[in-house]
Amino acid sequence: MTFAADLILSSNVPFIKQGHPLIAKYVDEICEELACRKPLNEILAKIDQLMEDIEPYLLCKSECQAKHNCEPHIYPHDILQRLIDLRNTLSSFGDSMPPSVAVLETRQWAQLHIFSDDIHCQHCAKVLPKQ
Repeated sequence: MTFAADLILSSNVPFIKQGHPLIAKYVDEICEELACRKPLNEILAKIDQLMEDIEPYLLCKSECQAKHNCEPHIYPHDILQRLIDLRNTLSSFGDSMPPSVAVLETRQWAQLHIFSDDIHCQHCAKVLPKQ
């Protein structure tokens, strides 16, 4: 499933251009595995890999916000913390959590803390409408 935000955010902002497709790919894969009730340890491993692979996105986002003096709605370290919280929730509830709830929680993390947040970045808001 493609996130609507990715269609909106085709830009030359580095952390969006390179980060969003990677994050969307991971989220889609994680949600597919949740829906198919794959083993929890495989899903948690994929979330761990996502945490490692979004480091460049978070670093670029921080640098962009600092460079353009944007007041962030959600700080990059909060993005990672909320992903850790999501991982812990999935780990705690395990198989007792309905797949639909787990998928919703995962997609909400991406939508709220990645895609929607980037739309509101002051620099990105100037660049994105010009596309």
